[in-house]
Amino acid sequence: MVERLDGELANWKAHIRKLEEEEGLINLAWDQLGDSLIENRMAEAEEQAEQTCGEETCGEEAGLEAAERAVRSWMQQDDTCPIEGEGEGPAEAEPKQTETLRQACAERRELALSKLAGPSWHGTVLIAAGRRHIWLRLPKGLGSTALLRAALLEGAAFLPGPLAFAEPTAGSERLIRLSYTGCGIAQLAEGLDRVAAALGAFTARLDQGRS
Repeated sequence: MVERLDGELANWKAHIRKLEEEEGLINLAWDQLGDSLIENRMAEAEEQAEQTCGEETCGEEAGLEAAERAVRSWMQQDDTCPIEGEGEGPAEAEPKQTETLRQACAERRELALSKLAGPSWHGTVLIAAGRRHIWLRLPKGLGSTALLRAALLEGAAFLPGPLAFAEPTAGSERLIRLSYTGCGIAQLAEGLDRVAAALGAFTARLDQGRS
């Protein structure tokens, strides 16, 4: 499982880096620390999630619940706040620098949450917000892979739920992770707006289908 996750993440991240360098893509998929810890942390969290499903294959709703349990468990350990170009993080910084980093993280987090509370993100549900990442649940009927394709066309990237799990549940496709510490304030705002533009096109069609 972990080998598959390693391979998929490595290939996907290489593609995102290429788009960053060649086309100015705004990367909200990971931050300065990258995802070197994601396999261990999510694997531990998944053990708890598996208790929700037992030995049987989860349906979408049960799988979504299991995925969200894993995310919340993992986010309890999300206690670092590296800022791109501003040091390695609190654990290796002087006290004054540590406070500066925390303030910078808090500023970006506040901006991101403010954006996500706006009408452009209608239909999404906040699952967890840590010091590096924010997880959202997408509206029913919309998958993270399809949204990512649309977001890439708009010039932004995020981490789709299935790439965060060694063995994705059915519901993980409705989860996305946004990393807000890997770019500056202006770039973060623009990146969120680009993802929101992609999201808006989908939610408009979903709303029409329900009416």
